[in-house]
Amino acid sequence: MSDMSDEFTTGSAGSAGSAGSAGSAGSDEGADEMGATPEGSFGDHVPKLNSVTLVGRIGQQPNPRYFDNGNVVVNVSLAVKRKYHPLERKVRDVKYGDEETDWFPLEIWGRDAEYCAKFVKKG
Repeated sequence: MSDMSDEFTTGSAGSAGSAGSAGSAGSDEGADEMGATPEGSFGDHVPKLNSVTLVGRIGQQPNPRYFDNGNVVVNVSLAVKRKYHPLERKVRDVKYGDEETDWFPLEIWGRDAEYCAKFVKKG
């Protein structure tokens, strides 16, 4: 019978996980170095923890900056209207059209920055 360590091997040479192996999940053997992970842990697969989607309006025209090494960066600010649940509107006495605006500074690098500079406009 196979244990859970078979599912979470790193896939590198010589690290085939098997039931009863010395480096199975829950064992600290092989993790004596700083940052090392024992066989059977997540290894090179890091789960995504957070995903954020912001929808709003750009506060200033994107202005790309190019570096000597070929990198490009664009800094813009994004205005997002704060949304309220209908019950929260009653408690806070917020009328439609009276929503607050939150500003998020964005730093965009690489191909995304080039796309932003070319196609994204203020407003």
